[in-house]
Amino acid sequence: MKLFKFTALLLIVFSFIMALDYAPNEIIVKLKPESSGLFSSNSPSKVSINNFISKAPFKISENKPVFKSKETLLQSSGKLLVGTDGLQNVYRLILDDTTDIESAIKWLKSQEDVVYAELNYITHAVGTVPNDTSYAGAQKTIYDKYNMEDAWDISTGSSSILVAVVDTGVNYNHPDLSGKVDLGFNYVDWNHNPLDDNGHGSHVAGIIAAKSNNSIGVAGMAWNNRILAIKVLDNTGHGLIINAAEGIEEAVLSGAHVINMSLASSWVGDTGALQDAINFAYANGVLLVVAASNEGKELYSSDTSHMMSPICNDGGSNMILGVASVGTDYTKSSFSNYSGEFVDISAIGESVYSTVLGSSYQTMSGTSMATPMVSGLAALILSTSPNLITHTSQTVKDVRAYILSSATDIDGFNPTYTGKLGYGLINAYNSLYLLKHTSSNVGVPSTILEFFNYPNPVKNSLTQTNSTRFHVLLSAEPISLKLSIYSYSGRRIISQTCQFNSVLISSSGEDFIWDLKDDNGSVLPPGVYIAILEVSDSSGSHKDYHKVVIK
Repeated sequence: MKLFKFTALLLIVFSFIMALDYAPNEIIVKLKPESSGLFSSNSPSKVSINNFISKAPFKISENKPVFKSKETLLQSSGKLLVGTDGLQNVYRLILDDTTDIESAIKWLKSQEDVVYAELNYITHAVGTVPNDTSYAGAQKTIYDKYNMEDAWDISTGSSSILVAVVDTGVNYNHPDLSGKVDLGFNYVDWNHNPLDDNGHGSHVAGIIAAKSNNSIGVAGMAWNNRILAIKVLDNTGHGLIINAAEGIEEAVLSGAHVINMSLASSWVGDTGALQDAINFAYANGVLLVVAASNEGKELYSSDTSHMMSPICNDGGSNMILGVASVGTDYTKSSFSNYSGEFVDISAIGESVYSTVLGSSYQTMSGTSMATPMVSGLAALILSTSPNLITHTSQTVKDVRAYILSSATDIDGFNPTYTGKLGYGLINAYNSLYLLKHTSSNVGVPSTILEFFNYPNPVKNSLTQTNSTRFHVLLSAEPISLKLSIYSYSGRRIISQTCQFNSVLISSSGEDFIWDLKDDNGSVLPPGVYIAILEVSDSSGSHKDYHKVVIK
């Protein structure tokens, strides 16, 4: 497969075209932690990479571990995070120029001591093109769609919440970014200076957290939050997928709470170094927000030619938040990929004005621009309620729930893409209002296994009342269970203590029927409503949220 050249409309990202979509002489290999076969050394519990090199039927010019060893981590921090074992024994092999890489991978995969062997795919910034849209019109027009001014009345962010930008680096000297960027590693030049030499990463960083109320430039989504700059893409916007994996590991180890990845590559598979890194982030409660990319195609798992990384590397468990782009008219951007499987949410990615190189600003378009809008909202959610941070996957689940359940339904504007733009358009005010007026199952793993309604959307009218069923499945016997439904303005529509039977904790769960009326018996008008399930059991209190659409 050739590297994508973005030609849809004006979306020509870079004129740089690669002959291959992977590094020609590199392989990423993971060895089993224990080996008695080809790669075994004197130590029965540790694979010897040097012994492996000596016995391989091809020449390896160089090798180095991809992720940090346990010994290194213990020396630097004195502790190991959850999932560290999954990052051990992964190596980047540089082969001799004469080696046939396909034969080498085939041989590696045939060895019992190899967990996986894969190409080192090239990744690239998800495309942008400058245009002449003015700042004042573009930024306010976009933010109004999210009800940002009302959201900022609740929170403008917190410096204690860190958002990692894994990209081309960040222009940390820009007047709208200076003083609020933590410097991570530069995996392109292999040094500690992640200064942007492209502009893409700086544009992303400005959308997330540019300074505000400083009488210059632009306002970021999360004014007071900090950025962690990690450079994995070069000045053309290209890089290696292994560096993206290393960037994720560094972000987690550096204390990031959210990771923005406005980049994409060919599908690298759901086993490999990138997936290992994503699993590591998820296990430690770090939310990855990833661009859907700009090929204008549908992504689905039944055909790997319609899959990309990292957007499709959700591990089948919603480990990442996939973002599509729409315009201010709520319709899908012509360039944006879409998917009923991998896109979770949409944001505006057209004509977005933000920081670039020097002291300049530019207007750009792409799912790269939509993605940091979502990262910024995630930062605001964690800033508003830091007790959501548990350093477990529960944090990812909670933040996802607040973003998705509060989204504005845009299916009506996109009949061709119904169900393929995620839950809708982010609505910052709705998310923060819901967060402020509800509590979360903080620190306690939820016993709510399933909570949804069907049909959804559901039709209703003044002359003919229909109903919808709420399906609930729990992992423990509840003491009490309450279902409440709110309008988007925050008005409680119903509050009902539900009766339950033993079937509630069986494999089939239990359904509760709602007649689409409020507590006063009035038929509700069309709109979007938020259903909140509250469960008390022996382990504590738990809540889950679900969006209900009445048409």
